[in-house]
Amino acid sequence: DKTIYILHGWSTEIHNEKKWDLFRKNLIDKGIKTVFFALPVLDIPATAAWSLDDYAHWLARQLPQKKQVKILGHSFGGQIAVRFNTLYPNRIEQLFLVASAGIPDNSFKIRLKRGIFLLLAKLGKQVTRSQVAKKLLYQFAHEQDYFRASEVQRQTMGQIIRSDIETELSNITAPTVLIWGEQDRITPFANTAIFLERIRTSVL
Repeated sequence: DKTIYILHGWSTEIHNEKKWDLFRKNLIDKGIKTVFFALPVLDIPATAAWSLDDYAHWLARQLPQKKQVKILGHSFGGQIAVRFNTLYPNRIEQLFLVASAGIPDNSFKIRLKRGIFLLLAKLGKQVTRSQVAKKLLYQFAHEQDYFRASEVQRQTMGQIIRSDIETELSNITAPTVLIWGEQDRITPFANTAIFLERIRTSVL
C-alpha cells in the first residue's frame, strides 16, 4: 500500500491543505497516494481544548484498522505521530518526521516565551480586555499564531507545549526518516541528535 497519511503542523491559518498541493502532486506523480488530515481545533471547530492524547486517539479512529500505515508528521503533526505510536504500538509501518516538535527548548528565551503562553492560556480573557495590549504582547513573543487563535486553540496550545515526547521516541521501532532544515529556528536542527539516538531505526 503506497499511501502516506499526512499530519500538518500547528497553524491557525485557513487552507492548511492548500499549502501541501505541490508536495502531494510530486508524490502522486511517483505513484504514491496521499491522505491529508484536517485537524480538530485547527481546521475543524471544537468546543473544548484538546490534549496530545486526544489527537492520538482521534488519529486511531481515522486510520485503517488492523493494518500498519505510513505516516508523515510535520512539526506538531510529528508530535501527534509519536504519541500515537506510544498509545497504539505496532500500528506504524513507516514514519516520516519533518522538523518534528515535542522536544522542549529550555533556553531562557524559550522558557520565558513558554511561560507567557501558559499564563495566557490559563487566564484567557482575564489577562486584559485590550486587544491592542494583547497584540503587543504576542508580537513581543514573536508569535502571531497565538494572536490569531481562538480561545479553544490557545488552551489547546497550552496543553500541547507541556507534552514532552522525548522519552517516547525509544518506543518507535518502525523505519523512520527524519527530514530537517539546518537553519530551522522553530524546531532546532540540533534536536535531530536526540531523535537519531532514541529512534534506533531512524536516518536523517
